[in-house]
Amino acid sequence: MATLIKTPQDLDNIRNDLSGTYELANDIDMSGFGDLTPLSNIDNRFTGSFDGKGHVIRNLTINSTTDYVGLFGIDNGSTIKNVGLLNVIVSNTGSHTGALIGRLYGTVDKCYSKGTVDGADNTGGLIGSAYGGITNDSYSHANVTGNKYVGGFIGHGGAGYSNAELYRCYSMGTVSGTSDVGAFIGYYDGTTMKNAYYNSDVYSTDPKATGLTTTQIGQKSSYTDWDFTNTWLMDGEPYLRVLGKPTTPSKEESRTTISYTNPIYSSISIDLPPQSENVTVNTFVSKVTANTNVAQITNKNVSTYVSSIHSKATQDAVSPNTDTRNVTGYISPIQSNVITDTFSLNKGNLNVTSYINPIQANVNAVFNRGEISVNRNVSSHINPIVTDVITPIDSLPMIGHISIIKNFSNTEIHTNPTNTTFVVNPSYSEVVK
Repeated sequence: MATLIKTPQDLDNIRNDLSGTYELANDIDMSGFGDLTPLSNIDNRFTGSFDGKGHVIRNLTINSTTDYVGLFGIDNGSTIKNVGLLNVIVSNTGSHTGALIGRLYGTVDKCYSKGTVDGADNTGGLIGSAYGGITNDSYSHANVTGNKYVGGFIGHGGAGYSNAELYRCYSMGTVSGTSDVGAFIGYYDGTTMKNAYYNSDVYSTDPKATGLTTTQIGQKSSYTDWDFTNTWLMDGEPYLRVLGKPTTPSKEESRTTISYTNPIYSSISIDLPPQSENVTVNTFVSKVTANTNVAQITNKNVSTYVSSIHSKATQDAVSPNTDTRNVTGYISPIQSNVITDTFSLNKGNLNVTSYINPIQANVNAVFNRGEISVNRNVSSHINPIVTDVITPIDSLPMIGHISIIKNFSNTEIHTNPTNTTFVVNPSYSEVVK
């Protein structure tokens, strides 16, 4: 019966029985474990069986100065299958360095690596060197750096006296070294390779494998004798069905996150409709000064005086005596009150001052206002929201994707009657371990 591996410590305990049969019960995150010492070495080789069951070991780090470095340092006829190494980091100053195994003598089937591998001689993205053994349907997405015999998938294949076999494998990472550097394999000697490929747009040369452009990488027709029904699937490039696409987590973890929203400042545009208002208006009329032409009718009392009348009278007397006499007569003055209507044709300009009292009126005025735009700074403070988040965990640090949000602050949404323009908050939250 297989021993189930559930925790980083369970994985580390494999070194205590290198001939045992092991299976991963779930994905394992090594980020809190620290640097792992390779599970096997030249003196204690792995001879058992390790089946990942389609699970992934994430964030594995190895920092070493010895030969034969990887998850397993070296084996002797073991079987390693159905496991992915995601975000793996291997750094070694010794030789025979790979993410999965430093030197292979056994079988590797349906495995992949994605991360970085840095070693000296015989350094590869998945396997450092293979002095025999068989590798089927596997790939490496690791970026590889080394000295001599450096390859994107395997550094050194075969040793002249032993034959290594590789079938239906490919590599996609960058490669650098001092000599014998290949996009897929750095150096091969007595190695059987069939239907092995690499991305020629990333690294252009390889001594044995077939180069494909990035466009060809995404076409099933580019791969001879590959089983895209049962073993592989195509999504821009080939992936193993048993493991899925590396960026797609094989499980979900529940984490509680606290998110804080910064104050929101928004510009509010307010449309004011036309308004009617009753306004009391006081009006004042100034004095009026006018030039007036006046025709007058005047009643006057007139006194008339008649002067004395002096006359000489000749009196004829019938007498025998006839003579002439002077007679003085007086007529008394005649005084009369005369009412005369006199029509004066004289015209004169008179200044007439007239005063009009203030006029007070109640005026109903209708004011039509155009659209008024007002900018206001509104600071809204949202209490911390505590959410239970189901986040697909791929690697850390990472961006969490919220699928379930429980609002404990019972926030209510009210329709804004002022037609406030809502501005999306540019801040975003990251879940960082």
